[in-house]
Amino acid sequence: YIQLYDPRTGSTKILHPPEMARSTIRCMAKDESGRIWFGLHDGHLVYWDPVGDHFSSVLPHPEDSSPRPGPIQCIFPWKNQELWIGTESGLWKLDLEKRLWTAIDGAGAGENSSSLGLRIQGIESLSDSTLLVAAAFRGLLLINRRTGKASSLSGREGIPASTINSLGKDPSGQVLFTTDYGLFRYSPREGRAIQWIIDPEIIHSSFRGGAFYKMRDGRWVTNTTTEVIGFRPEGIESAGN
Repeated sequence: YIQLYDPRTGSTKILHPPEMARSTIRCMAKDESGRIWFGLHDGHLVYWDPVGDHFSSVLPHPEDSSPRPGPIQCIFPWKNQELWIGTESGLWKLDLEKRLWTAIDGAGAGENSSSLGLRIQGIESLSDSTLLVAAAFRGLLLINRRTGKASSLSGREGIPASTINSLGKDPSGQVLFTTDYGLFRYSPREGRAIQWIIDPEIIHSSFRGGAFYKMRDGRWVTNTTTEVIGFRPEGIESAGN
């Protein structure tokens, strides 16, 4: 179900859209047109359309016989043309006009950088042709949006080759991400990543997967197993090692 919270009144409204078929909502994303996309545990997609205020399911094209993805972890809308979808078993692209699903396997970049079969934790854009993908146990991957080929950023430029839990990009183009116990800032222009030294009194358990929440006052929020942690992205630059 969905909870609608009104911060002005403190009231909460609960919705049970039948299009979701009682499946657990794993993630949400908003596209440029204002549609809100919901990724479900059963691998289906549902969206809310502000035009008409209604929910709809994304049904595959009748001629699309490709297998459906597993539980959806994250959604990245691309200019109202396609959705990039991270699941527990790999990366997918959905052509919204044709309603065709494509599994992205990273072909041509070597076995070690294949994105198919990995648990995808987050997706961001670096340019019109390149996506940055966070993967469990594999670090950060670069995906060519047009060809689907993958290469790895991890193991170089200060980027750890471990699980990336959250991934986001600030207005200046800097990329922020978390590992199990680390918070990093990566500069594509400088080609290096720095780690923020977190006070041991602040964090008591590992970071969890999920998108950063960006607040209106400029702070970003993420969570661990036991706490919610807020920070300002610009603070990482002077606190890194």
